[in-house]
Amino acid sequence: MGEKLPTKVNLMKIPSLRPSREKVVPPKIFKHLHELASLSKSKTEKLAAALLCKGCQQPLVSASDPNIYKCAEPECNEFIFHKSCAEVPGNLELVRKNCPEFLKAREPEYGFQKEQIQKCKICEEDHNRNRDAYECSDCLVQINIKGKFLPIVVIHESHTHPLNLIMVPISVNYEFGCCGCGELGKSISYRCFDCNFNLHVDCLLLPRTLSGVKNNKQSLRLTYGSLEENWWDKTHCKVCNKEISPEYWFYYSPATESVTHIGCVSAVDQ
Repeated sequence: MGEKLPTKVNLMKIPSLRPSREKVVPPKIFKHLHELASLSKSKTEKLAAALLCKGCQQPLVSASDPNIYKCAEPECNEFIFHKSCAEVPGNLELVRKNCPEFLKAREPEYGFQKEQIQKCKICEEDHNRNRDAYECSDCLVQINIKGKFLPIVVIHESHTHPLNLIMVPISVNYEFGCCGCGELGKSISYRCFDCNFNLHVDCLLLPRTLSGVKNNKQSLRLTYGSLEENWWDKTHCKVCNKEISPEYWFYYSPATESVTHIGCVSAVDQ
């Protein structure tokens, strides 16, 4: 299923994959990381009746959930989900509380418990393929599906399109520029393939509001829009006093009309 990924890939060196909101054509490295496309009920009914949802293992044709997500690769029926199964757990507050810390790290090291390890269909059936589950992207996604650690697809208010979860082996050296904070990330991201929009897991899970900050009980609100559109003269972080780029997210305090880098919020005494 798909082509073998190269062992050394630095996506930041590919011009079309630098952080951007312009539509680009993904290079071959993404050919089979299962870009999921939403299909309507009419298209779902054209699929073979024998196909099962990867998440719940139930038939795809469902009166309660007629829409599905399917791998955009036409011949791939391996990664196909009911819409509700792909988006579970949909409550990001619960995900924030239950997600293992190593999945939220900027440079993650996979540390699942032994009983949580799952293998994809190909690795399970091919007895000559004795590689570790952590060395297979499909196995990693399978582990996540069974454990329900992170949603496969997220509808996030920061972006107009659904975001796909990407999990790749550490050895692939997959790097990306996060459109939330502007910093590099590795191995795990949420991505919109059409727009080349990428997020760290921990940026995706940032709380929308923070309450009771410091003695004056000020609230901070996570803001996705640019400073030029919103707070023209508030361009420096209250904590580090460094300039905040208008391209990236920040926390804004209506009470003090101040802004804070999302990475500096932990330095604020809450």
